[in-house]
Parts: sequence; structure tokens; C-alpha cells
Amino acid sequence: MALRGESGGNDEPGGIGSALDSVQLPSAGQAGEAQSQYPGLVYLGMTPGVQQSENRRRELISQGIPPARGNVGRVPRYVSGEEALQEYYNWAPRRREDFIAQAKVAGLIPSEGGEIEGARLWRTLVEEASYYNPYGTTERKRVSPWDILTSYVRQSGTSASGWRRDPSNPNFEVNMVTGERRYVGPRFTTQTDTAINYTDPATAKAIATAVFQQMMGRDPGEGELDAWANALHEAESQAPVTRTTTSEHDPVTGEIIGTSSTSSGGLDAAGRQYIAEERVKDTQEYADVQAATTYANAFESAVFGSPNLGA
Repeated sequence: MALRGESGGNDEPGGIGSALDSVQLPSAGQAGEAQSQYPGLVYLGMTPGVQQSENRRRELISQGIPPARGNVGRVPRYVSGEEALQEYYNWAPRRREDFIAQAKVAGLIPSEGGEIEGARLWRTLVEEASYYNPYGTTERKRVSPWDILTSYVRQSGTSASGWRRDPSNPNFEVNMVTGERRYVGPRFTTQTDTAINYTDPATAKAIATAVFQQMMGRDPGEGELDAWANALHEAESQAPVTRTTTSEHDPVTGEIIGTSSTSSGGLDAAGRQYIAEERVKDTQEYADVQAATTYANAFESAVFGSPNLGA
């Protein structure tokens, strides 16, 4: 990182500060100096102080000083680099998401990055922060990994108190101080998909057979089945099904809390049968059958339709 040695600002997490903490730190062995792979301790912000011991409470009372109730103020928290590194994996999923989103805005990981890139960046930030508090000194600087990340955000031109769009999802914004991520997208979103629903071979054969039996008095031949299937698929490709899905989003988290869908287009059963009938009507055989049927009906009517002729 390019920020080693920078100082100045406040003492609270969220900004790089140079305030020195004249606190009694653990001994080298207690702090893990001998085993640590990092050059120093890592500042992780302020934490509630420890509760006073019973002996200390009695000592204060004997001196006429009322002892404090509960925890004693807030104290800076310093841990080894290894402990700081583990922090990333102990966070709640939402906090990791916020950290990754803030890193994307700062340009430290790509917009398509995720958990792996976030862990790598946290390791880098922890290592950088450990240089501010080397082992062997009791004067500590309050520069946390989060402070270093925030410095990059500021260099990107974003106000430290402002919100910026998440590069990986424009429906969210990231707070550049806290890392908080919030939903700013629409309450309802609509997605439209188009697909062609082809009739399966078994159903297509059943339709053709029924129509041929009804109109021609016979089953279709192999070539007639192929011609019919091709005609059906061509018609279906010209009439795709359009499916529109509307989703409702939670106004806080952006999660989908409800969906509704409508479909239009496509060929229904009546449409497929109509195409089959039109294919049969276009054949010469059908014309011949119709003509023969017409003549036969006329002959039957002449012979048998008027039994009282000449009476």
C-alpha cells in the first residue's frame, strides 16, 4: 500500500489519525511478538473497558472515591496481526458484504470481485496497519485497517460522509465512512423473457393422426408426418412465448419478497390442430376425396332421398 507513514486526523475509527496511546500494552510474549509474522500490533478501534476488580473497588472506596459502575469507559483495542486477520472470517455476512462493496468503490478490488478478493485485501490492510505499531514500543498510533481503506476512498474523490453507488450493483449505495450498504433501487422490477415452445414428436404425431383419420379416413404416411412436423415447427418459431415477471423488492435489503408472471403468444392446442387441417386441405388427395364424397352424396340423395317419387 502507498500510505505507510501517513498521519493526522481524529482518534476514532473511520479516519487515519496520529494520536498516540500511552497505554500499557502486553509484554512481548503475551502479545505474540515472538510468534507473529507481522511487524507489530494492529489497532482495531475502540472497545468497552474491562470491569473493575473487587480489590480495586475496595481501594477506591477506602480513599473516599466512588467506584465506577460497569465497564470503565472505552479503550483502544490492539491485537496481533494473526488475530486481526481472523476478524474477517468472524464478521457477519452482511459486514463482509459491506466491506467488499466499500473496497470496490475505492477501486481496490474489481467490480466482479467477491469473498476471495475481499479476504486478500483485508490481509493487505492488516499487514499495512501493523507497521504503525511495531513491537518494542508502548506509544501506539490509532490507524486501523478500516482507516487505510477509507483513505483510498477519499483519494477517489468521494466525501468521507457521502454515499456512492456500488460498482457491482447500481441498485445499492455504499457509505464511505461506515461501509454500510443500502438498497436504493426501484420497489418493482420487470423482466421479460422470450422462448419458442416446440411441440414434442409424440404429440405432433398424435395431432396429425387424428386429423388425417377425421379428414382423409386414414393414417398419415411417413413423409406426410415429416412435412407436418416441419410446418408445425415453422409456425411455432413465428409465434414465440413471451413471459413477463414482475418482482417486488424489500425497500431496505433489496431482497425479492414477491413475484407475479404473465405469458402471451405461442400456439395452443386449437392452433396446432388448425395448422394440421390446413396442411391436409392443401393436398390434391383431399380435393379428390371431397369431390368423390360430394358426388356420392348427390347420388345417394337422388336414389334414396325421395322414396315417394311417382306416387
